[in-house]
Amino acid sequence: MSAEFYITFCNRDWYTSNRKVLEDKISSLSTFSNRDGPAEFWLTGTEPRRIDCWEYDVRLFLEPQSVFLEISSRPPSVEIDLQVLFLWLRQFTETHVDDEDGEATNW
Repeated sequence: MSAEFYITFCNRDWYTSNRKVLEDKISSLSTFSNRDGPAEFWLTGTEPRRIDCWEYDVRLFLEPQSVFLEISSRPPSVEIDLQVLFLWLRQFTETHVDDEDGEATNW
């Protein structure tokens, strides 16, 4: 079972104007492993994996107003990259990471 979160932007104009920059940033993360279509990005931990694991640990979906984050597993390398991504985003605009129920997280 996965955990689901939404990254929302207080300045939605920043997100829509800088989507390509965000795509490039996600693609530059050390755990980036695949891009499935124009809006789905996979992160896969660098730690050894079991054979029966998913091909990814996290999927990010760039939606029109937010980023949907589906976390299947949180190995340390992915956790670090997510923190890097969130810190990078917050250099440019205020963001919130909320769970699927809309509750704020401590990210």
